[in-house]
Amino acid sequence: MISIPATVKISLRALWVNKMRSSLTMLGIIIGVAAVIAMLAVGTGASRKIAQQVASVGSNLIIVVPGSTTQGGLRMMRTAVTVKPAECSSAAMALRSYGLPWWTSCWPVTQ
Repeated sequence: MISIPATVKISLRALWVNKMRSSLTMLGIIIGVAAVIAMLAVGTGASRKIAQQVASVGSNLIIVVPGSTTQGGLRMMRTAVTVKPAECSSAAMALRSYGLPWWTSCWPVTQ
């Protein structure tokens, strides 16, 4: 088995001999990491902006609208439930605890 110092020496020699390949590999890694960081920043910023816009509406009602399902080739729609914002999370838990996992979202309604 090769010792660790010998392995490091071989690795450094390979990097030195293949300068162009090493530099292009480092450039690719740097660009890839920068792209991931940029996409995370854009996603976080968009999420915060949307949350601010929803919070600025200032509504006192939230409508809970379930999604539609398809069973046996038939599309079934369900009715909406209107609750106050403070009751939104408790309403979602209640619907799920009754075996109704179709609750999908809450959003404010302006009048």
